[in-house]
Amino acid sequence: MAGASTYTKNNILKALLQGTSFPLPAGTWISLHTADPGATGASEVLTSDWPAYVRRKAEASGALGTGWTTPSTGVSTNTNQLTFPSHDGVAPVTVTHFAIWDDAASGNCLESAALTTPRALAVGDILVFDVSSLSVTVS
Repeated sequence: MAGASTYTKNNILKALLQGTSFPLPAGTWISLHTADPGATGASEVLTSDWPAYVRRKAEASGALGTGWTTPSTGVSTNTNQLTFPSHDGVAPVTVTHFAIWDDAASGNCLESAALTTPRALAVGDILVFDVSSLSVTVS
């Protein structure tokens, strides 16, 4: 059930139907998931399985709006290469989805999507997403 999170859907409806301002994040961070995050951002990679794992900030310059292309036909892609730290756990980790958050460590899940191809990471592997390789659609 990848797509807009419950948080995002509720805030879009509040903005459109009640005139409430959508709470804009200071930036966006990309998380990795071992199963469909659903509407809440579940199944994020565990640091017990990959101790060096951290979310990566999408905006290289730090300014909101620089990490994603201007949406076209409801789709936006990443504008910066995103490199995750070397997998330093003791067993392989398979990443199937990514999500976008409004905080580096906690916060609100905004959107999620499945990877075109799941990535099986062996110990020592580094996961890199090239420019335009992550695509999100609000649905």
